[in-house]
Amino acid sequence: MPFRPGPGNGPGTKIGPFVDGGFRHHDDGLAIAGLIVHSILAAAIIVGAFLLIRAFIRGRDAKIARLVGPHRSPALDELDLLYARGQVTREEYILRRADLLGTTAGYTAPPPPMTSAPPAAPPGSPAPPTT
Repeated sequence: MPFRPGPGNGPGTKIGPFVDGGFRHHDDGLAIAGLIVHSILAAAIIVGAFLLIRAFIRGRDAKIARLVGPHRSPALDELDLLYARGQVTREEYILRRADLLGTTAGYTAPPPPMTSAPPAAPPGSPAPPTT
């Protein structure tokens, strides 16, 4: 049945969400507020998804690192093998390992060489007693 204008169904008549057979436009500020709220909600969902994915990846990487263990130098592995085979002494092992790790752990510097004469007293001070 064709549309016939008449009382109650002429131009400007609201029929449900439609005005004059077309979609009703919101002319009030609520449409803008709704757009802002929906935009913030969409941004929050995107950021939340990003954070969840990043946490999952970091957690997986941490689990892999715990299973594999920390990265070791091939030189340290070789030194461990040499020590296990008895090809280096314990002292050599400790010194080489400290050198490879860049530390001085286990290494004590040799004492300075002894001189034949005791150190001289500073000028103006009494001389030390002789025995």
